[in-house]
Amino acid sequence: MKKYNKTSRLIALALSIAMLIGVCPLQAFAADNSSNPAQSVSAEKSAVKSEIVLKENFGSVKLYKNNNLSINFDRFREDLFNAVYDATKSTPNNLTFKDVNWQYDASRLSTIPIWQALEFVDSTNVQKSIAEGGSFKFRMILPETAEHSGAKVEFTATVEKAPLVESKINFTNKAITYSKDANVLKQELFKSAIDWKNSSLPNNEQFGIEYFTIEYYAQNILSNGKPGGIKRWVPIEGGKFALLNYPAMSAGDHQVRITFKGNSEFTSAVAEKTVSVKKARTAVNVKTMDKFADEKLPADFVTTSVKDNFEIFTIFIGTTSATTGSLCVDLPDSITENFLIDLLNPIVKLVIGKSMDDIINNGITVAEINAVVNSQALKDLVTKLNIDLGIIGTLLNILEKLPPSLQKFNISFSDPKIAGLYNVVALAINPNYETGFGVGILNNKMRNQTTELKYNQEIQNRKLTVDEAKNFDFKATLSYQGSPVADQSVVSYLYSGVQSNGRPYSSKTTPPTEPGTYTQTVCIIGGNYMASPVTRTFTIVK
Repeated sequence: MKKYNKTSRLIALALSIAMLIGVCPLQAFAADNSSNPAQSVSAEKSAVKSEIVLKENFGSVKLYKNNNLSINFDRFREDLFNAVYDATKSTPNNLTFKDVNWQYDASRLSTIPIWQALEFVDSTNVQKSIAEGGSFKFRMILPETAEHSGAKVEFTATVEKAPLVESKINFTNKAITYSKDANVLKQELFKSAIDWKNSSLPNNEQFGIEYFTIEYYAQNILSNGKPGGIKRWVPIEGGKFALLNYPAMSAGDHQVRITFKGNSEFTSAVAEKTVSVKKARTAVNVKTMDKFADEKLPADFVTTSVKDNFEIFTIFIGTTSATTGSLCVDLPDSITENFLIDLLNPIVKLVIGKSMDDIINNGITVAEINAVVNSQALKDLVTKLNIDLGIIGTLLNILEKLPPSLQKFNISFSDPKIAGLYNVVALAINPNYETGFGVGILNNKMRNQTTELKYNQEIQNRKLTVDEAKNFDFKATLSYQGSPVADQSVVSYLYSGVQSNGRPYSSKTTPPTEPGTYTQTVCIIGGNYMASPVTRTFTIVK
């Protein structure tokens, strides 16, 4: 068995340690045969013997960053090469920084060097990186080529972080306009909320919004849409954070935080300010159209210029086919689905004797509305439950502003179901927008094709006895396409004639039963179906 002296054992131990930390022993402990390791190294293999000579005084080298905040190692290599390479004394004397390779000692101990590429970063922080700055030992290595031999030199140099301009963000007092698109809001904040003239920041045309983070101080929203009371900084578009939901920025005053991430010339910076977000505007378009009264309004009867979630109130004011005034308010779906309906039901019924369902289905007068709104029971409920009447409050405000001439109308809560000509006013409600307003005309037409008025019972030979007249069915039925229509109340009657005693007879409701000669006329007044009148003359005898 061979015996190893003390020196051999130390070398073996050092090699083992180097292997454990992932460094090639031949690289870490390569022999340097130059006469002056700190100044030059030569090789014997090529025809031209290389020798790298360092400048005597080269001082420190600055470490710059790229605009994406990564280290600019290409610039560092060039600056380091220019700082240490003495072309007047080296062979070859025409090298550039691209001709050589670099390593640095990443060891935090002064005893065992660990040579790494300049870009090396130890995620465990056991070994140090160039980004830390300070004093480092470097290797400049010239690879062997056909023209010259390889060479290398080791030296120590100080790495300094390049000085940066101190960034500062100042705000303007400008308000911005709301947009559903969070990217548009961020761009508006970027362009208008930052006082570029009085801030210390790079040119915003060259270094755009991607170098900035824009947030606002938001409160979380619960599943029922109510505020949750937990505030935090979130992106303009909102999102889910710590299992809580945060809304996108809305119209109103908001605390805004803008952070500049920094770049190759400027430090990072952050600033906060309350910024006003004005309500946006939307145009409302109402179709002017003709349709039959029993047809539904098209989905695009009312449209808005901005595609967002609006509560649409559509008010129809006109005259029906029966020449009576009509006021209809078509409510958004949310108002009938709102939990307030259930809460208000007992109060409304107590005050005016109608339930909310009755009101929505059959209508309400303005007087009844005022009675409910001004009732103490409603005020107590609103105070007790801290209820925000929201859309219902908006509706009440609309109805309160109706002109006196419309105060006597019965208000129905739907689109018009009766034929007639209506003026249409549509309102688009959204807390982030000014109330949108649009007008149009709706002509609800009566159907007059395949409609028919027909007597329920024919009078044989145009003669009835007194007994037959008492039990006779004088009614007529209005039919459409062969089937009776649902609303027969539009069928009107007129009975006229002369009784056998010479007295005239006329009635719109009661058919004659006394002897005489009579004419019965049946016509349609109002409704959605028009049919030609029918007339018959008959005699009643004893």
